[in-house]
Amino acid sequence: MRAHVFICFLAFHLECVLRSRLRAPECEEPYLKAMQDFGKLRAVKLNLEGRPWLVRTELEGSAHAAFSALDMRPPSRVIPLS
Repeated sequence: MRAHVFICFLAFHLECVLRSRLRAPECEEPYLKAMQDFGKLRAVKLNLEGRPWLVRTELEGSAHAAFSALDMRPPSRVIPLS
């Protein structure tokens, strides 16, 4: 129960930070649009020549601006899993 409350509070805090950063003058992306674009991100596990890789889709729409607003670098497109 305590873990659930902690996770909910953490999610709420992260939402508030993202909303606040997206309202900054240098970034005018709407929060709901950014969340829709984050929802389009996918990661696919591939095996190429016997080696596992994780490949993510391209960032669409407001997703890149949201990463920039948070001063975060988007995850790598291709990540080796071994």
